[in-house]
Amino acid sequence: MNSLQNKIPRKNTIAIAVVEYLGETGRSKRRPVYILSTNGLSYRFYRITTKYKDKSHSIKRVLFEIMDWNDANLNEPSWIDTSVALNAPVHQIRMREIGQLSDVDAQRFHDFLARQLT
Repeated sequence: MNSLQNKIPRKNTIAIAVVEYLGETGRSKRRPVYILSTNGLSYRFYRITTKYKDKSHSIKRVLFEIMDWNDANLNEPSWIDTSVALNAPVHQIRMREIGQLSDVDAQRFHDFLARQLT
């Protein structure tokens, strides 16, 4: 068993969670997420997607490509969707940590977010 499976997800890690579709109450999907922060009471996170090719140019601009997706324990090429940071109380969402970004991807992601703010 992977040693990460029993840990409570931490900041800057990748986890699996059941996340509702935006704007569609009651519809959800099991998916990887990138945890931005946690304070023990709630999580703040971005969704991770494997869909890129058919997205509009404006959506592609907010998708960060995880180059080392296999090292992050993801099953296929993936992108962090930075369009909306989601919040969920710890008691309302189950998350299981599966990995983290490589050092190279973590630096690239930091730079990507900094560019998004300018």
